[in-house]
Formats: sequence, structure tokens, C-alpha cells
Amino acid sequence: MKMKLKQRNIKISIASAMLVGTVGLSSASFATNFDVTATVLGACTIAATNMDFGDYDTTAATPTEKTSTITHTCTNGQTGTILISQGSQENLGGSTDAIPIRAMTYGATGTLPYTLRLGSSGGAIWGNTSGTGQSFTSTGSATPVLVYGSIAAGETVLAGNYSDTVTVSIVY
Repeated sequence: MKMKLKQRNIKISIASAMLVGTVGLSSASFATNFDVTATVLGACTIAATNMDFGDYDTTAATPTEKTSTITHTCTNGQTGTILISQGSQENLGGSTDAIPIRAMTYGATGTLPYTLRLGSSGGAIWGNTSGTGQSFTSTGSATPVLVYGSIAAGETVLAGNYSDTVTVSIVY
């Protein structure tokens, strides 16, 4: 019986020590917050396909029309305007950024006038100002926009290979 009592006392002592040890330990908890921030900047990229009118027939009764595709990708919700420069012949009399008179050239003297429009034949001339460009609000995805090009029928020009270079830009 003595032995049982001692074992019981040892067990009680161990349990008491454990209890005293956990009761004697105090725990504390501290918390804080921190902010997570970012600034999303408006950004855009732009690409354009070439416009090739192909063979122009000076005796045709109808204008020669082609299209080019400008693809812009901007930050979602970004607003902006796509502008097209006057081209390499910006010194043609009366040509302005708002109302460009565009022409392709051949050699030193050959010029072939053409227009770039916001819509098909009846659309407004696409210019290089905020009032004459193509406005948009981006969806955040690549968005194609058509440019309609036209060479009037019956131009009296020299035979040859004509070309021009225009610059497409986005103002946002």
C-alpha cells in the first residue's frame, strides 16, 4: 500500500507541476496591420499593318480603296486618341495636322494623292489632332481599328512605284 501511495503521490506531483507550469506561464498576443498598395499607370502599345493599294488604274471610273488595321492595347479604362501624321509630303500646299493632304511620291516629281478616313468613303479625314483622330476607351485587350484609304479615280500621274510613310501615335 505504501508503494501505491508513493506512485499516486508522484503522479499528483507531476500533474501539479505541469499545471503550475502552464498556469505560471503567461501568453501575450500582439497584432498590427500594414497596407498593401500599388499605382497602376496608364500605358498603351500600338501596331499597324501596311496599306497596299496594289495596281492603280488611271482609267478606272471608281476610286481605289484599301484598309489598314491599327491595333492598340492599353490599360483597361484608359482613354486616348489615335492620330495619323500628314505623311512625308506634309509640305503640300494647304496640308495641316487637322486636315492633312496626303500624297505618295515617285521619284522627284511624281505625286499620287490619297486619303485616310475614319470610316469608308464618306468618313471623316483621319488627322493628327485630338479632334480629327480616333478616340477610344480601352477594354485592356488588343483592339483593332480600321483605317480606310482611298485614291480618287482618274488621277493623271506618271507610271511608277509610289510610296509614303505615315506615323501612327496614341495620345493618352
